[in-house]
Amino acid sequence: KYSIVLGSLDLNASQAAEGRAPSADENVAQTVPEAGNPAEYMDAFLATERSLISAVQHILALNGTAFSEGAIRDLPELIREAFDPKAAVSALRHVGFEASLGELPVNALAPTHCPMIAFAKDGEAVVIEKIEENGDAVIRGFAEATQHTVLSRSDLSDALLSHVILARKVHEASRPKG
Repeated sequence: KYSIVLGSLDLNASQAAEGRAPSADENVAQTVPEAGNPAEYMDAFLATERSLISAVQHILALNGTAFSEGAIRDLPELIREAFDPKAAVSALRHVGFEASLGELPVNALAPTHCPMIAFAKDGEAVVIEKIEENGDAVIRGFAEATQHTVLSRSDLSDALLSHVILARKVHEASRPKG
């Protein structure tokens, strides 16, 4: 049995399936076993962390920048034990992006938000690459089962938490000098 741990708020799978989400100031997304085998806990934690690092790496690649997973892990201002959504925002800001973590209901997602990092209800970080005119979303996952997927708006609501990381490259002329 797994829980989605959101900051200090724990949601079990049935609560997550109901679409219950934490407030915008709480951390997002780590999927871990509730009890039992510590190796199972670490495997789940590392898979979730790896998907978030891969999502940041993909956002950077879409903008013409290449970083290794290790380099991305070391980009945040404060390097913590875990690479969490706050670390992802810090890493993106460190390389010249405007980035923020917050709650954005799935029905409010717009093409101008893309690409963005979203969180599946199982804890995996995914990149929503674009939203089509008909509302379908092109998703890039980093687990075997979700490499590239197109989901309708209703399927998106069933699959994702309402927290996202929005990021866009800051134009060179807009950057502070010095």
